[in-house]
Amino acid sequence: MKKLSFSMIFVFIFICCSNKNQNTAVNSNQHSEPEKTTQPAQVIVVKTVIGISELLLFKPINLNIRLKSKRPSFCEHNFLSVAAAFTSKTNTIDGIFIQKGQYIGKTKLDVLTGTCILSEVSLVILKTNLVSDSLISEVIKNQQSLFQQILLVNNYKLIECSLFGKTEFVRRALIEFNNAFCICQSKKALTIQDFQKALVDVGVKNALYLDMGGWSEGWYKNTNDEKIVIGEGMKSTHRQTNWLVYEVIN
Repeated sequence: MKKLSFSMIFVFIFICCSNKNQNTAVNSNQHSEPEKTTQPAQVIVVKTVIGISELLLFKPINLNIRLKSKRPSFCEHNFLSVAAAFTSKTNTIDGIFIQKGQYIGKTKLDVLTGTCILSEVSLVILKTNLVSDSLISEVIKNQQSLFQQILLVNNYKLIECSLFGKTEFVRRALIEFNNAFCICQSKKALTIQDFQKALVDVGVKNALYLDMGGWSEGWYKNTNDEKIVIGEGMKSTHRQTNWLVYEVIN
């Protein structure tokens, strides 16, 4: 396979764990146990430059990704919030939407080519044509969550998307990257094709689009516990119906 050529710069913003005092063993026959440090719950922001495209990765550290149909509050338990599925003209959620085993939207839309299934311990992105009635029954039985969106990348390959034409917007996606999941956002307005290419070039395995445009308002909590708003053109914020949230692990 031919390797892609691109430049990559990572800027990590993080909190360093405080060093703890260590007790020195006075008996030469005793050996102190290695110091165990716990990284605090936080969102790490990683800026990645791919050619002319800049991507921001919002990585959850000691946080779970959850699906919500009620607007998340900025509180000690929540560290990031962004829109997930599309909201219809009638202020309902587009596509199938299941929250912890409870149906909220039952209409499967084939135009929404990707589906995300979330549980307490796992998250998976797959093609919508693999979502059967039996799979949905399992999601409900296991009290998992599910929503539909546009599939952008599947198994490291770009999936053709003509829904947005050649318009340029700031783009956002839920991505599987380096065996973990996080939210990715473009630093500037891109066509959907350029955004997809940047995701593939940086090594994203799977990517599912997240609602943007007038629905782009999101926020994350920085290391000083301050609310940092992300997104632009937020005229439809008041009509948002669903969100992906980073929550503290129980």
